[in-house]
Amino acid sequence: MIVAIGVDEASVARFERMLREDGGKVYSRLCTDAEHAWCVSQARPHEALAARWAAKEAIAKCLGTGFDQGVTPRCIEVIRDGTGRVSVALHGAAAAAAAVAGIDRIHISMSHSEQRAIAFAVAERVGNAQ
Repeated sequence: MIVAIGVDEASVARFERMLREDGGKVYSRLCTDAEHAWCVSQARPHEALAARWAAKEAIAKCLGTGFDQGVTPRCIEVIRDGTGRVSVALHGAAAAAAAVAGIDRIHISMSHSEQRAIAFAVAERVGNAQ
């Protein structure tokens, strides 16, 4: 059963500017270590970071918390498998918020161009509907 949906978009230029101005410190605020490693391995890391930010925002909308109630961007992790498929892992306050909301799984789709990144999230309850 679908519990919630979320969508967000981000300016790629904004993330390019942030990376240039802060020397990459933004990664420690927004990304897990694995996400940071993925982004910097890409030819255009600012596009990868913008897409992850849009995904985290869309997921935070599904949780119903935004980045509040202890939920931070680092509590939401976008994981990429060997085939390129993405999935979501929630940690700390984000995992707790999902449990309260009855969310068992979050599906995510992300895309970006040179200008914009977008993500769409669907939160699902797998067990018995309540």
